[in-house]
Amino acid sequence: MSSLGRSFKFAKRGLVLAIKQERNMRIHLFASALVVLCAILGKVEPWAWTALMLSCGLVLGAECLNSALETVCNRVQPSIDPLIRDAKDIAAGGVFICAIITVGVACVVFLRPVVLLELAKHPFEIGFLAIITPVAIWLLTKYRFRGMK
Repeated sequence: MSSLGRSFKFAKRGLVLAIKQERNMRIHLFASALVVLCAILGKVEPWAWTALMLSCGLVLGAECLNSALETVCNRVQPSIDPLIRDAKDIAAGGVFICAIITVGVACVVFLRPVVLLELAKHPFEIGFLAIITPVAIWLLTKYRFRGMK
């Protein structure tokens, strides 16, 4: 296997581990899927797709880096240490900043009248999303997905 092939294999494994082990990663993935669905229903323009995908990708990437840092910190110092705690909190703060920016981008995209009018044409789908979202978030935070390969 080439060096590039091994790199992709390791990256895929890391992504699967993050999804399996990190509750917040599953929440961010679900939120990203909702964004994609709303973008499809709202028939957003290419510039909006670009902004949404970059923002969602930024959050997912930051969450992966945060999870990696937490894993290393927990290995290096299993007991409570103020500096390790601060490092982990700072990394979590970075994910929070990315998530806030993504919410801002989503507001700019989805709160435009032309997009709201398109979304209004899909009351069943929007109602379904409104009902299923809290249930899905509850499930994503309650269970750890051990069976994923």
